[in-house]
Amino acid sequence: MHSAWAGEDIGYLNPATGMSPGVPAGTALGAPSSTSGQTVPVAGSWSLTLEDGVMRYADLDLSQYNEEVFGYGTMTEGLTGREITAAGSVADSVLDLRLVTMGGSCMYRLNLDVDLGTVRGSYTVYAVGELPRTGSCYGSRKAYPTQAGTSLSGDG
Repeated sequence: MHSAWAGEDIGYLNPATGMSPGVPAGTALGAPSSTSGQTVPVAGSWSLTLEDGVMRYADLDLSQYNEEVFGYGTMTEGLTGREITAAGSVADSVLDLRLVTMGGSCMYRLNLDVDLGTVRGSYTVYAVGELPRTGSCYGSRKAYPTQAGTSLSGDG
């Protein structure tokens, strides 16, 4: 199994803290380096379709603080639904998002272009005991944030 992960930079998150071991507090790894101005707002409810030989559907509720994006949802494959967490960043109109199934057996790393409430791009899925697979993803925003705290302003 170890060779399946060779050369892949997937990292490890401690389930108790949500942080990688040995990372100093306040360190932002992989932070976006947006220099061209406006970051696209992605907060809200989204429906995604993921295809890599198998069709999966994800319903996500995303929050955003400047470039940081986080949230939760459900991923459905056939008749089976699993809870997922989401974390990532958006730079300009590119959303880099990681979806992790509860229990941590799969991680989907999405790279999506955001345009007028729709997303389209590719992803790689990492599953315990399997080689990474790639696929395509597309989707649309179902709803904009309606509750306080769903979209946060970093201008304060």
